[in-house]
Amino acid sequence: MLTFTDFAFYRNVYKGALCEADYNGAVFEAHAEIVFQTSGRAIPESMQDAVEVCECSLVDVIAGHKKSSAMIPDGITSVSNDGLKVTKSDANLTKVRSEERRDICVRFLQTPVNLMYRGI
Repeated sequence: MLTFTDFAFYRNVYKGALCEADYNGAVFEAHAEIVFQTSGRAIPESMQDAVEVCECSLVDVIAGHKKSSAMIPDGITSVSNDGLKVTKSDANLTKVRSEERRDICVRFLQTPVNLMYRGI
């Protein structure tokens, strides 16, 4: 599967901080999110840079989500340590993460061409 960016772009142009393994672990999901949000539209040349930056931003967010999910394994809903309590709610968390991804796409994929337009 092709993506809009590669690790060299992520590191050298976008100036991302993830290691290559973390980037690779998130880039396909980021690509799929863009394809979903744009209904698979062809990307015009005028939007290529915006799409690349959007994918890198999504990679950072998705990798962060994976890291935070790994800290509290599935099946555990709360952790308490010396007065600090963390509660995990999967239903709300899924919605929040979905909205966060969509917000990133809205930020990058609507100007100068609205790739997220779902009308005719």
